[in-house]
Amino acid sequence: MKKLKCVLIDDEPRNLELLTYYIKKYCNDLHIEAAFSKRAEAEDYLKDENKRSAVDILFLDLILDEGTGFDLLDQIDYAHIHIVICTAHDEFALKAIQYEVEDYLLKPIEIQDLQHTIEKIKSKHKQEEKPLYDAEAISKFFDQWLRT
Repeated sequence: MKKLKCVLIDDEPRNLELLTYYIKKYCNDLHIEAAFSKRAEAEDYLKDENKRSAVDILFLDLILDEGTGFDLLDQIDYAHIHIVICTAHDEFALKAIQYEVEDYLLKPIEIQDLQHTIEKIKSKHKQEEKPLYDAEAISKFFDQWLRT
């Protein structure tokens, strides 16, 4: 399976460094495309269709330098991106459900929680890549059906 491409957004550089370290050390199936500490820069990046279409996972803090992670999501098309909220604030979990986020990781992030989230996303990603039908199975079914 190809590496899943991710973008990290957190207004605290130390948190970005830690998440980057965790991903590089413990999540070999991920490739970090970009990391941002400024919401405006992240928004510009994600509004670019070519760049956004290459992103599989967005790790998003909720409290940003300008507004919230939800404000950012309101400005971009993230339908094909798996959103993972990474925050110290559990009070936004219900709102996150409305945004159909993949997971909600509380800081400090536990490595096993991060790995579990990635496994869940990889499983969904494999399902998305499967063809809608299995031509060989359909052919066998009709062959048997026509013989009866």
